[in-house]
Amino acid sequence: MNADVTTILDDSIYAEEESILIYQLQNLLEVNQTFTCSWANMCLDNETQANVIAFSSGWGDGIYPTYFGFNESGEVVSVITDFGVCPKSLLQV
Repeated sequence: MNADVTTILDDSIYAEEESILIYQLQNLLEVNQTFTCSWANMCLDNETQANVIAFSSGWGDGIYPTYFGFNESGEVVSVITDFGVCPKSLLQV
């Protein structure tokens, strides 16, 4: 088993400063680290409130489906990542 960190962001926002931002993100992940997980919420642009959310995915395979919810204007208003921790029987309606 291996661990990984998941990030969800618009890469056009940080293209020029990628190495600096990755370094800052890694530092934030270390600040918010416990034995089995770490997370970070880093603001990229104070004016637009653009941010990046990063979190460890535990000891799984690092491949998890992520779903985006949009409002009527087409803006992302929610993000859900399915880590596959609920038995399928609980997910059936």
